[in-house]
Amino acid sequence: MAMKMEELESRKFLHMLRLEEKVEKLAEKFAGTAEEVSLYRFVGLLLSNQEVLMLHKTGDASERLILKNAVARMKLKRMELAVEKQVKNRDIKKANDLLSARKGQEAKVSDLALHLNVSEEAIMEAAEPFICTQKLKRFFSVE
Repeated sequence: MAMKMEELESRKFLHMLRLEEKVEKLAEKFAGTAEEVSLYRFVGLLLSNQEVLMLHKTGDASERLILKNAVARMKLKRMELAVEKQVKNRDIKKANDLLSARKGQEAKVSDLALHLNVSEEAIMEAAEPFICTQKLKRFFSVE
């Protein structure tokens, strides 16, 4: 009896390893970069309670359903990442628009800090090399 249980458990373990390898291959297809592979692999292996119970069945139908759900989770994660990327691009565009709108004027540090949700000190630290360079150019320029 104990031998039968060990054999059954080893089959389940091998089944899980095969499933994990298939999810890994799917993650490689989904990922655009090497860093994203582990993210998609993790998302693909987040199994629900039903899927964990289905792992006890070693049939092809249960495996296909688990893989189908893993693909759905990966697609959802891909959409979430795309939305995050769009938001970042939109924020950069807003900041560029704000700066280009003030071509004739100096950008007010407080407005820029409020728009970018950072402190005024952080903006001044980032702008310091540029400000020093501009002052030196004005000092040494021949008019």
